[in-house]
Order: sequence, then C-alpha cells, then structure tokens
Amino acid sequence: MRRLLRIHGELKAYGIDTRRSIDATVLRSLIQAREFDVVREFMRDKPHLRDLAVPAPKEPFGSGVTGRDGDRLARAMF
Repeated sequence: MRRLLRIHGELKAYGIDTRRSIDATVLRSLIQAREFDVVREFMRDKPHLRDLAVPAPKEPFGSGVTGRDGDRLARAMF
C-alpha cells in the first residue's frame, strides 16, 4: 500500500489530475486491504471523495474475538 501511495504522490507532484479514476482506484485498494485509517487520511484533502462512506471493519466472529483467537476459531471451523 505504501508503494501505491508513493506512486499517487508522484503523479500529483507531476501535476497529473487524479480525480477522475486514479483516486477512486487507490481508495478501493486501501479499503480492500482494510487500511481504514489510511483511507480516512487519504480522503481528507479530496472533497470529490467525501460522499463515499468508509466501511466499518467487520469481525467474522464478533467484536469479542480478535487476533489469534479469531484465527484459531477460523481454522477449527474449516
């Protein structure tokens, strides 16, 4: 993800308008990688993206099961 953000930064530094598709592509990639804090920071200075909602992270086994417990539970189910 850091590489993607560096590339985006370079495009902006060269004055390339990223609003039409590149910003949305970066945003989708960050969401798929579950980098929600980075998503919010990325969207901060992009008013054309403000209407998009950032999904809340979903835990497959509920909020009480995190980290290794969730991994162990997932392995036991399959």
